[in-house]
Amino acid sequence: MTPESNIETSTTDATVEQIRKEAARVSALKKRRRWLKGFLCLLVLVITWVITVQLANMVMKGSDYDHPLFVAAIDGMFFVIFGGRMPFRALKYGFRIFFRRLHVLFGTSESVPLLDPDDTRVSYGSGVSDDDFSSNIDKIDGKTAVVHVRSVESEPKPLRTGNIVTMGAVIAFIYFISGACATTALKYTSGSNETVLSTTSSLFSLVLGVLFSVEKFTWSKLAAIATSICGICLVTFLDKTTSEMVMGVLGLGSASLEAVLGNFLCLLAAMAYSGFLVLMKWMLGRQEKSKDCDAIMYTTLGLSTIAFVPPLLFLADLFGVEEFSFPHDPKIFAAVFFCGLLNAVSDYCASVASLLTSPLVTSLSLSTAIPLSMICDSFFFQTVHISPWYYVGILMIFTSFVFTSVEDESEQ
Repeated sequence: MTPESNIETSTTDATVEQIRKEAARVSALKKRRRWLKGFLCLLVLVITWVITVQLANMVMKGSDYDHPLFVAAIDGMFFVIFGGRMPFRALKYGFRIFFRRLHVLFGTSESVPLLDPDDTRVSYGSGVSDDDFSSNIDKIDGKTAVVHVRSVESEPKPLRTGNIVTMGAVIAFIYFISGACATTALKYTSGSNETVLSTTSSLFSLVLGVLFSVEKFTWSKLAAIATSICGICLVTFLDKTTSEMVMGVLGLGSASLEAVLGNFLCLLAAMAYSGFLVLMKWMLGRQEKSKDCDAIMYTTLGLSTIAFVPPLLFLADLFGVEEFSFPHDPKIFAAVFFCGLLNAVSDYCASVASLLTSPLVTSLSLSTAIPLSMICDSFFFQTVHISPWYYVGILMIFTSFVFTSVEDESEQ
């Protein structure tokens, strides 16, 4: 072997090593960006959820407008606005291609990264770790090298637009059931019972996530869910004994069968909401190559609600379940409007966060909003919680959320 060939071989090896380091750097940067986006979505989710709860309480308890089905319908209709991003996305993509071509034609001598983090497509829902990726070097001529980062596992077959639309309609119906059951339950059970029972959505998210292969079951996750639920119980039932708490949640105390019905509706709402998060992760997580898939899904969700919910409202009016009418008070109408808008924003962030993290982490993040809401009540209404169990409950809730988030990040 001549010295020239040795030099060429060493240069090629150095180029390969440089490419591998660049691929590892891009993968780490992609994970960091993904975590930050997920954390931002969870933050917006919690803030909008607290505001929505306050508006809903003002509408349902501060006025005579008692129309939970209508309020739930408004929430789902607002999802159509999140599907209007396709034209802006196409415009953004066009500008990006245009400026990249300008850079190629009139670019400077400054070094450009071998890989662009925005061009490395990593699935939201695949759950594949860095060890499962392999780098294929297509061409090395001493000057250029092209690397494709692909998963060793077989990629799922992309769904057709018709399948996405069909599933969007199904998810819209599940989402409406969740909102309708949650708001209707307040007629029959207490807000404390609904608060505790709504936290079971984390348990349903784990079970459904395992069934749809978007979650990995571990005993530590189950322990974190139990810790979160116990913390919610400590925070919510400060002035009740253990027996009173259990009897109240089960509807076996002095309450009638209406309390049992209300608690059942709370559980049904939690299950439906978990189904909403898991199905969104299951559908959108398999369509990473189609940037328009999520826009089609949200558009279908909103349009399906507009299509099938009004007939249901008329049937509810016909059978005397709920009178179909709009709020007569402009303030109540504005509250219902903004409540629906903020709730749609909250649930949109929840669906995006479930893609970036997991449905279980998203469900547990909602549990952290409950003590935050009570802290806001303490600040605005001067209600003081002197029991140490209150702060123990808050610590348990946030600990379970942080622990599950760290474990989920290690599984990515």
